[in-house]
Amino acid sequence: VLPHEASFFSFFHPTKTSFSATLLATILFASLLSLSPASADRGMRQSFTIPQGEIESLSPSEEAALIYGQQEERLARDVYQNLFDQYDLDIFSRISQSEQKHMDALGKALSTLSLPETEGYGELQSTYEALIEKGTLSLQDAIEVGITIELLDIKDLDATIALTENSLLKKIYTNLRRG
Repeated sequence: VLPHEASFFSFFHPTKTSFSATLLATILFASLLSLSPASADRGMRQSFTIPQGEIESLSPSEEAALIYGQQEERLARDVYQNLFDQYDLDIFSRISQSEQKHMDALGKALSTLSLPETEGYGELQSTYEALIEKGTLSLQDAIEVGITIELLDIKDLDATIALTENSLLKKIYTNLRRG
């Protein structure tokens, strides 16, 4: 399992974050803000399905990563919904809906693998609170929170894909990464 809290806080310190990664995320997020609702929804309508075939058993670290993944998607969904409620920007609502789809995909994986669905944010509770607090300061801070969420999610998905040998999880995480 990744050192998630350390990953999150490194995004608030530019000297610890790759300038090019931050710039790329800023450009991508800014481009999302400029999309019309119809064009943005096309990119977020992707359906995540559990591949058919033999289900492999999971290691304890793979189980923990799957549970963490659902908590991370719940955090993202809820933070984006909070930002929408505060700033009334459709993009925050659309991204929140997309994060719900990601959370549902991981929930389906948990169910398929006979693991219980998660509740709350687990070890990400303090991260959730920090993101909400920062997002309420200004619209600029809210956009930075969105960038932080996306960078953290991409980093965690990349690390999880690299660490798992389970083909089902690799497919699920790869689909989420594309989303």
